[in-house]
Amino acid sequence: MAKEWFTVKECLGLPGFPGSEPAVRERLYKYSEGKEGVRRKRVKSKAEEFHISVFPLYVHRYLDDSGEEPTPEPISLQEAEPEDIQE
Repeated sequence: MAKEWFTVKECLGLPGFPGSEPAVRERLYKYSEGKEGVRRKRVKSKAEEFHISVFPLYVHRYLDDSGEEPTPEPISLQEAEPEDIQE
């Protein structure tokens, strides 16, 4: 079964994401804002986990737990974050 919940630390280094934990946390809070059931406290930890559904589609292939490095592919406008689109 594919992993569905991810911590801020696991999101460090994702393409298009900030490089610091506070900045990643802020971005994930923004993505999960107004959505129920997509953020939870990790069992026996202070860490929060975020459901895969809050992540942009282009990030899903990097969160795959197969252990293989994904091959970079062009991002369609529907998948891109506004800051990823250059005119």
